[in-house]
Amino acid sequence: MLSILFANILFGQSDTIYYFKQKYDLVGDNIYVFNSGGVERENYYGIITNESNVVDNEKGIWWRKIAKDTGETIEDIRVKTTQLGVANYHGSEIIDKGNSVVLSFVENQLTDAGTIMRDINVLEFNNDGEIEWNKKYGEKNSDEGSFDLSRTKEGGYIIGGFKTNQETNSPYLIKIDSVGNVEWERVYPTEIQGAALYVYPTYDGGYIFSGYRGKGNPFAPYQNCYVTRVDSVGNVVWDKVYQEDTEDILNTGGRAIPIPNTNNYLLSYKYGKDEKRYQFVGAIDDTGTVLWGKDYQYTAYTTSYFTELYFQSDGGFISAGHQANENNPNRTEPFIMRFNSEGDTLWTKRIAIEPSENQYIRGFLSTSDGGYLLTGLSFDKGYAWEVKIDSLGNTCWQTGCDSTYVEVVGLEEPSGLAETATVLVSPNPAQDNITISLPKQVIDRWEIANIQGHIVLSGNEGEIVTESLVSGVYIIKVYTTENELYVEKIIIAR
Repeated sequence: MLSILFANILFGQSDTIYYFKQKYDLVGDNIYVFNSGGVERENYYGIITNESNVVDNEKGIWWRKIAKDTGETIEDIRVKTTQLGVANYHGSEIIDKGNSVVLSFVENQLTDAGTIMRDINVLEFNNDGEIEWNKKYGEKNSDEGSFDLSRTKEGGYIIGGFKTNQETNSPYLIKIDSVGNVEWERVYPTEIQGAALYVYPTYDGGYIFSGYRGKGNPFAPYQNCYVTRVDSVGNVVWDKVYQEDTEDILNTGGRAIPIPNTNNYLLSYKYGKDEKRYQFVGAIDDTGTVLWGKDYQYTAYTTSYFTELYFQSDGGFISAGHQANENNPNRTEPFIMRFNSEGDTLWTKRIAIEPSENQYIRGFLSTSDGGYLLTGLSFDKGYAWEVKIDSLGNTCWQTGCDSTYVEVVGLEEPSGLAETATVLVSPNPAQDNITISLPKQVIDRWEIANIQGHIVLSGNEGEIVTESLVSGVYIIKVYTTENELYVEKIIIAR
C-alpha cells in the first residue's frame, strides 16, 4: 500500500506472548481451503474456514479451534454444507458474541433458467459448532452478495453488499433483528455498478456505508469511492463521491469508519492519477466534509486489501492487508500497518508466510495478550494459514515461537523504520555492555531512550557501555549513513 515507512507507538502487552505459523493443508479430496477470520475464546482461537471437495462438489464452512500457544488444530467442526457452493467471505463478516458467532456469506443458488446466481446467507452458531439460526436473503432469479456485517445498537445486524437491479449491481443494505428477521432493506441505484463494502452504525442510530460506484464503459467501468449517510430506516441523509474525476478501473473503493468518541469518520481509499497509484487517508465530519487528508504514493503494481481496523488509545489505528511485492509485482504478500491519529504511517511490517508463493489475508484479530492473529490462504497451493504476531508485527522469524515479551507503554519509536533489516543487539537481555550491528548498513549514530522517551545514552561506536543504566526496558534508535532509522528493544537485567 504505502511506500513511506515511519515510526510506532508501543502498547501494553502481557509478559508472555506466543508466536506461531501454521498451515492448514488440503484434507482428502478438498481442492482449496482458506481462512476468513477468527475470534478468541478463553482456551483457544476459533477460526472460520471454507473448503471445497472436488469429488462430490460439497462446499463447507468449518469451525476450527486452534491452540493459543502453538496454533495447532484442537478440533474441526463442519458447521454448514452446501452443494452449489459457498463463495468468498472475509473477517469483516464475522460478529463475535462470546458464546456464539454470527457469520454472513454468499451462497450460490440455482435460477429458473438453470444458471447460478447468489444469495446472502447469515447464520449464528455456538462454540460447539451447532447452528442457532440460519436465514437466506435474496430473490430466486436475482443476484445478491454481502461484504460486511455489523452489530446494531438494538442488538440486531446491518448487512452491506450489492444487489442486481436491471442488470446493474447497486449498493444494498439489509437490516435484520437478532435472529435474522428482516426489518428493512434498501437498494441505492447506480449508473453501472456499485457495492456497499463497509457499513457501520452511527452515534445517532443511523448508518454510514461506503464502497465503490462505477461509471463509464459498462465492460470496463472506472470505480470511485463514495460514502453515504442514512437514517435509522435507510433514507439518505447525504451522499458524496470522492475523487470523482479519476478514471481508474483498478480503484477498489473506499472505507468510512466511525472514529471512537467523536462524530467524525476515518476515510481511506485508493485511486489512480497520471499513471500512478495513491492512497488517501483522512477524516470527514458528519456532513462528509474532509477535515484533514493525506495522499501517499506507492508502487504502481501494488493493489492493497484491508481487513479489520483497530483504533488505538492514542487515536491512531492499525490494520492488515495484502499487496503486491514492490520488487516482484507477481507475488502477493500480507502486511500490517500502524498509523498515528493524523494518518501518518508509523511502521509497516511484511509477513512472508512462504516467500515464493502468493499469500492473501482474510482475517485480522486483536488478541488479549496484546498481539494479533492473522488468517488467510494461498491460492497457489490451496491451503489456509495462521500467523500469530506481537503488537509490533514481529513473528517467529524475529523472536522464536514461544517468547517472553516485556512491553513498553507510551514510548514512541522513531520514523523511517526499514522493513528488511534488523538491529542486531548482543547480548539481550544485557548487563554492563552490548554490541550493536546492522547487516549491510553502516551505523552513523545511535540513541538509547528510557520508557519516558528521554535519551539516556548516545554515541556512534558499536560497543556500548550500559553499566550506568538501571534495570528495565529501553529502545535503541540506530541511524545509518544513508539516513535510515532502525529500532530495537533492549532489556537491562541485573
